[in-house]
Amino acid sequence: MRKNTLIAVFLAAMSVAFIGCKNQGGEGAPAASADSAAISAAAEENAPAVESTVSAESLKLKKAERELRDESGNLYSVVKLHYPVEGPPALVDAIRQYIIEKLSNPDILGNERYAGDMSDGQQVADWYAERYMAEMKSQMAEMAADGATGVTGMSIHADIHKKWGNGNCVTYEACNEQFMAGAHGSYSVEGMTFRRSDGERVTDYFELGNDDVLKKLIAAEQKEEEAREAIMNAAMPQSTPYLVDGGVKVNYQLYEVGAYAIGVIETTLPTDKVAPYLVPEVKALLK
Repeated sequence: MRKNTLIAVFLAAMSVAFIGCKNQGGEGAPAASADSAAISAAAEENAPAVESTVSAESLKLKKAERELRDESGNLYSVVKLHYPVEGPPALVDAIRQYIIEKLSNPDILGNERYAGDMSDGQQVADWYAERYMAEMKSQMAEMAADGATGVTGMSIHADIHKKWGNGNCVTYEACNEQFMAGAHGSYSVEGMTFRRSDGERVTDYFELGNDDVLKKLIAAEQKEEEAREAIMNAAMPQSTPYLVDGGVKVNYQLYEVGAYAIGVIETTLPTDKVAPYLVPEVKALLK
């Protein structure tokens, strides 16, 4: 009975801890949770179809998902993808490479990286979910051999999905959460915008010399005074910005602006407010 209670507490904590994909402003990206029904419902809500663009720019995506639990129920791995299966070759290849890059967390897998059939998103999801599970089992065995006690479980959750797009570009968002028996879990929310024309990643967004005014814009979008003050005392976010519905999204990852409790700070800068500071290439993508 005590074991089951500990597992339930652990899973509930993971459901609350991973807030990265629950975007500010109600953008509604899939949220990570130990409740598989909740995960499936969130993914279904965001499931993409063939895009309603002209045929030369169309991109067909397919959901690929794999969820695993070990025999004890203590270990849990999840991989959920919006995987490109048809479309402009350069764009399809660029998005696939991004997905592999984000799944190949060196803190978990070292130098291991999927090298199978890149056209099959389900194989990709299967491979990473199985490797995550194998790594958690290995770490649990090592801790048991060292006499560690009180470890009730581990989890790894990767959710990489299409976030937004228009006739000029497509944006993907990668939400990754892991609890590896430390003091608390960790998570990140990152994104990347790709040009439809050639699949190139869009990484340069802001004209030089505008960091202070941009931080003021980011701070102004925060509800908590603590977050506003932390942002004004920090540098610009290290993560690459990306285009989303309504503007440009910028994220401060864990510890970038303060303690763990501050969390990941996700902010969408409205297009009308941030437009004066964007480079011409990004402005063109928004047309």
